[in-house]
Amino acid sequence: MDCLLLHGWGTSNKIWQGFEEQLSAFNKITAPCLYEIADDTKDKNLDSIAGRIEERIKTDSIIIAWSLGGLVATYLAGMSNKIKAIIYIASPPCFINKHEWNNVIEEKAIKALQNNLEKNTESALNYFAGLIAHGDMSAKETNKFIRNNTTDKKHKETLFALLNEMRLIDLRKEFSKVKIPVKIILGENDSLINFKIKNDIKKINPNVQCSVINNCGHAPFISKQHETIKIIDEFINEQFK
Repeated sequence: MDCLLLHGWGTSNKIWQGFEEQLSAFNKITAPCLYEIADDTKDKNLDSIAGRIEERIKTDSIIIAWSLGGLVATYLAGMSNKIKAIIYIASPPCFINKHEWNNVIEEKAIKALQNNLEKNTESALNYFAGLIAHGDMSAKETNKFIRNNTTDKKHKETLFALLNEMRLIDLRKEFSKVKIPVKIILGENDSLINFKIKNDIKKINPNVQCSVINNCGHAPFISKQHETIKIIDEFINEQFK
């Protein structure tokens, strides 16, 4: 079984360094750069990005998708029968608060981030790094790691387009139809995605397993790496061994 790692908004695929090396259950691990793939598409939308990734999947794979990467994973689940399971990290099927769908992000916050991105890309990325790290017991170290692994400013146009995708896309219907094993890992103190969203997620797809990791923010695979790996290993062993 192979593994596909899908990073979140603002960071590069190097965000997986340190974590990737701890994943022992896979034959091969791939961590594509979503910005480079987006730049190769005409419209830079997540559906097109998923389509390009699907072309590269040659063997049975498990996806581990963080934040925005989870939307790509959900698209992929509907495209490929080679996807055997998805592990979402801090990644709901819809990122924007709506009627009977709270505990995520206000649309105006995404628009404000887009405005900041237009004015000063580096400042916007550093600000978002702070939001990701917020809630960690080791927030300073997490923030530093994320800042060291933000994406290149040359991807500004794609970053803006992907924020639009995050703001406009609602994949709750598609997520409800996912039949493969799904695990969702949430951070107890996540300032972007409140862990209470797990109750709404399970209403959409009752087969989903949810785990909440204490004392961490939006990136538990960074600040609570051991706990995250343990949850992933147990899930894979339960489903495939």
